[in-house]
This record gives sequence, structure tokens and C-alpha cells, in this order.
Amino acid sequence: MRRVRALLLCAVTTACPAGGTTTTPDTTGDTATDTRADGLPTPRCDRPPVSFDPAASLPHDATMAAVLSLGDDALPAALDRLATHAKGGSSRLPVAIAFALAQWSWQVPLVRAHLEDLGFGGAELHAFVLGGIPAWSLPRGCTLEESLLRLQRDDRFTVKDTGGEVIATAIDPARSAYDVLARGDVVVLCPHGKVRTLLAAWRPPAPGGALETAPPVVAVHALAPAPVRVAVRMTALLEPDAPETHAGAVTLRADADAIDERRHDDTTPSATAPTPTLDHAMTPTNVPQLLELFEPVLASIVAAGEPVDETAAARVRAALEHAWPLHAPSVQALQAALREGIAAGWLCDRGDPDARFCRLAKAGAPTHEHSLDLVCLRGAGMGHAHPRGEITLALPATDTDDGARFDGAPAGWIVSPAGSAHVPTVSGGQMILLYALPGGAVAWNVA
Repeated sequence: MRRVRALLLCAVTTACPAGGTTTTPDTTGDTATDTRADGLPTPRCDRPPVSFDPAASLPHDATMAAVLSLGDDALPAALDRLATHAKGGSSRLPVAIAFALAQWSWQVPLVRAHLEDLGFGGAELHAFVLGGIPAWSLPRGCTLEESLLRLQRDDRFTVKDTGGEVIATAIDPARSAYDVLARGDVVVLCPHGKVRTLLAAWRPPAPGGALETAPPVVAVHALAPAPVRVAVRMTALLEPDAPETHAGAVTLRADADAIDERRHDDTTPSATAPTPTLDHAMTPTNVPQLLELFEPVLASIVAAGEPVDETAAARVRAALEHAWPLHAPSVQALQAALREGIAAGWLCDRGDPDARFCRLAKAGAPTHEHSLDLVCLRGAGMGHAHPRGEITLALPATDTDDGARFDGAPAGWIVSPAGSAHVPTVSGGQMILLYALPGGAVAWNVA
């Protein structure tokens, strides 16, 4: 209940007007200023930031992160749709997070107005939850010294300069429902009385990774643009007295017309996961180097789970098509490496001219218990069955083979479920077939 109440604190408080502030327009090309009651100018902090890196500027331990596009005309409608979705009961978000998001349709305009009243503005408003404390932030468009000066001249706050942060604690919550923190490249609002607790929980950034394990403040920026984007790190309590453990993520995109919410389990990569990368500079000259190049793809195959049936096979194919689409530079680099290896003779060095093949790796720990084989095929190959399924990346053998098809399907990912069988056939040209077999399981001459 304490966590729920903390999340609600931002939802039930409103921005309060500051006293004695008159904005002086910027007519010289310099930063606009405010004239306070004492007649001294105070710099505004609403110019665009020179640079902003969310991974470095926002807390990587946040359990939720969101980005709201303030300049998007569809934002109000997107927030209304988000509120309806969060209240509807179909969301997979944690209850406290869903309840907080349901308040954003009226809360965001107030938070934005409060930040603007403080002299801070920008194109994107960020939200996050850290240690159960909800907070709002903007990329800061002024220096830390300018932020200090601005907040020191606001009589609603007691201000402390720590040398690395500026902490402004609201004197009277009736005049400001928020404390203010300026640090790094951001200015942050958090509920009154919570700023020091928030700062104590704010740890140095950690590197990102797949969306399932990346910090939400990193993962949310990997989502496709939308008026509202949200990433939530899910946790599970495995035993009554055990600490919470990471249990995947939920992402959400909201616009005026639709909500796209997705669950990303640690074992099931999402269709919205950021695309991994290959080392484009690497030109393999032997099989170990090729396997090193292929490792990120293989990791995605393993993470997708085995294609135990038609439904699982379709899910695996969708995940791989998104993470490794045929047109992606990473896959194009892999295709070029395979073509070069075949032309040089160290790949597909056995078989007939129209059906050449080689074993890249047998199933084992280095390949996550998958065997890897490569075939350069024109026409029909040897029939076989897949006791545990088969995952194939089909690529045109040359630029003139773009129209070639594997078992009737165009170039790309083909996933066969467990128990299936076929006579692999390439029509309309020649194709390179890189295929993985879970456990190396295959039965020949049974199709």
C-alpha cells in the first residue's frame, strides 16, 4: 500500500502558481529571462538541450519509464485512450502502474504547467518510478548554475547546491506539491518530501541490452515513435522472504487511435525489441569466425524458444523477422559473408553443384544445444523430418536470385514445427539456407 500511495501522490496533487513572476520575451536571440519581485533577472531553462542521453541521465533502476511527446497534437487523445485502457482491466501492467497511468490525462497538463511556471520546458516529458517514487523529468535546457540561480529566487523552495545536484525542497506543499532536483542533463519533479529518498536510490547507469533486460529508461527509447511510450520492468516474488526478481517487461505505445501493449518475457523476445547488431567490420575467413558473427542471431533463436507446434513456430518466426529482417544491414552483412565463404570454397565444400553443404557446428554448449548447417541449394534436396523443429534463414545465393523461393516461401525466416517433414526445394533460382536444429534432432529420408 505504501508504494500505491506514493504513486498516487503525483496523481492527486496539482501545480500551484508562483508569485511575482513576469516573463521577458527573448528578442535578442539569447535566453529569455524572468523578472522576479526583487527586480533581478532569472534565466529561463526552456531552450532545447545541447545533448541528452537517457541512459546516462535517468535512473537505470527505475521500474517504469515513459516518454510523452509534448509537441504532438495527438497527445491529449492518446492520454485519454491510455486512461481508458488502464482502467479497463485488460492491461498486463502492475496494478499500481496502471492506476497511475489512468490519471495522466488530467495530470500531465498540470505537471507541464508547473514545470513551465518554474521556467523549464521542452519537447519531451519523461516519467519514471524509482524505489516506488513517481517522478517527472525534462531534458534541461540550461546549465546547472542557471538552474541553481532560478530555484534560489523562487520563494517556494529551500535550495541546496551539493556541487553535483541542485535540490529544491518545497517549503509548503500547499504552494508546491513537488520537490525539484536538477542533476546531469535533467530537471526532475517528485512528490513533496521525497527528493532525498529519490536521490539516494539513484544509482549510476548500467549498459542496455535486449528489451527484456534493458533498463526501462533505455528500452522505452527503442520503441517506435508515438505520443506516449511506456516501458515497465516486471518483477516476481519467488518465495515469501526472497527479494524480487526480474521477470521480463511490458511495453506500451499509445496514440489517438490505438493502444499497443506487449509483454516481453525473458524467454520470449518481443516484436518491438530493439534490433541487435552484428560486427559489420568482421569478414570471416573460417567457420569459427562465422559462428562468432552469427552468435547474436543464434541467441535470438534460442531466446525465442523451440517451435514445439504451429503456434510456437509462428511466434518464433515473427520474433526473428522483427529482430533480424532480411533488409537489415546486419543480415545483409551476414549474407555477404556467406556468399564470400561459399565463393572462396571454405563453406559448402561438399555435395553436388546444385546441392552443396557443410556442417558449421554440432549441437553443444557453444551453440546453445543447436546444430548449425549450411546448404547452397537449387532444386530439391534430401527429404527429412524435424523431431524438434527447424529454424531456417533463406537467402538468395546471388543478386540475380532475388526471386528464388524456398518451399514456396520468399527469402527470409522459415520455421518448421516439431514433428514436421519436407523435401527442401528451391525454385526460381539458388538459395543459401542456414538452418538450426534444436538438439541437432533430424531424421533423414523419411519425408
